[in-house]
Amino acid sequence: MALTTLLGVPMAMGSAAAATPTINCDAVSHSSPDWSTCRQLVGTASCYWNNGDGTYTVALGYINPSGEILTAAAGTDNNGIPANGTIPTFANPGRLTTFYPGTSQTAFTMTWDPWSDFGFDWYIMDRRFTFTTANTPACTSSPVPIMGNAIAAAVGGALLVGLFVVANRRRLARVARSPWLRRQTAASC
Repeated sequence: MALTTLLGVPMAMGSAAAATPTINCDAVSHSSPDWSTCRQLVGTASCYWNNGDGTYTVALGYINPSGEILTAAAGTDNNGIPANGTIPTFANPGRLTTFYPGTSQTAFTMTWDPWSDFGFDWYIMDRRFTFTTANTPACTSSPVPIMGNAIAAAVGGALLVGLFVVANRRRLARVARSPWLRRQTAASC
């Protein structure tokens, strides 16, 4: 199974990422072709979770059908507000601002405190996407943004490397003292 399938996020790495054009949707004129490309972005919600304390958390993703990386800072063209309009979240630190080509199921999560089941509105490029408990399935467990999964994977990888070094420290020290390694190192100087 591919890494992108496991993580649920499009991966743009290496030279492919460098070759993918980027459009800063905050800086383009609304009458330009680039703005039309930015407006192709679709907000999605994979599920919601009732936190049991009167708040809900929704797992948000997106579909970017263009071949470009789209960027939009949290603010006017990338804003989430509970549908009852009471708590604007212009500067939410968990907000996604880079949208790679393709589909992301759980790019980030957003928690809100609704007065009732009003839901959550995500405004992207002058388009409104509304997610409620009526039009979004319930999560089977509390949603975790994909970055949370990536951080856990990085910590796990670092622990594995650390365990390898500790378990093989004598062998690594013996290899470092070997005469053939010193000859090659001296010859290359």
